[in-house]
Amino acid sequence: MTRISCVSTRPKRKPGTKTEDPDVREVVRMLVRSFSDKEPLLKTLNKYVRIVRTEHCFLLFEELGKSDEWLQCLEVFRWMQKQRWYVADNGVYSKLISVMGKKGQTRMAMWLFSEMRNSGCRPDTSVYNALISAHLNSKDKAKALDKALRYFDKMKGMERCQPNIVTYNILLRAFAQSRNVEKVNSLFKDLDESIASRTSTRIMV
Repeated sequence: MTRISCVSTRPKRKPGTKTEDPDVREVVRMLVRSFSDKEPLLKTLNKYVRIVRTEHCFLLFEELGKSDEWLQCLEVFRWMQKQRWYVADNGVYSKLISVMGKKGQTRMAMWLFSEMRNSGCRPDTSVYNALISAHLNSKDKAKALDKALRYFDKMKGMERCQPNIVTYNILLRAFAQSRNVEKVNSLFKDLDESIASRTSTRIMV
């Protein structure tokens, strides 16, 4: 039986830097410039198949996500999966879910979440944060807030998916915008208790 491992191949930033490897970004700029009606995306990727890797695709998702080319993100993703160097990666799925959410493609974000789990990856906090944000970008705000809270409660029950400050910021902003003062206060209280609990655990250890 073949076991699929899931590792993070998202390019790590060095302390003190705010931009990715300039060489990687330059390759991505070249790829974006090469896209046209005469030279489709997949043809361009195949043309540079010897140099394009996960870090390039990751930044390519960002560039395509700035426009309405979210379908092309999926093309890049499918192309990645066919490459010999591809390894299922939480970072890639998290980025794709985030891009789909910003474009209002909640169903596609959900499909990617399901695809991620089927690939052998175990969801982590960053993936759930992206999924919560995706739902909060949908038009039905009441339903989105309810769904976000369900994911939030689910996260608290999983050790590897514990809500972090990013999770709380996402939810606090959403409930503040909906003028739900009671829920905002509840989240602040929950955050304080979470911080106190973690601090106590560190002291005991």
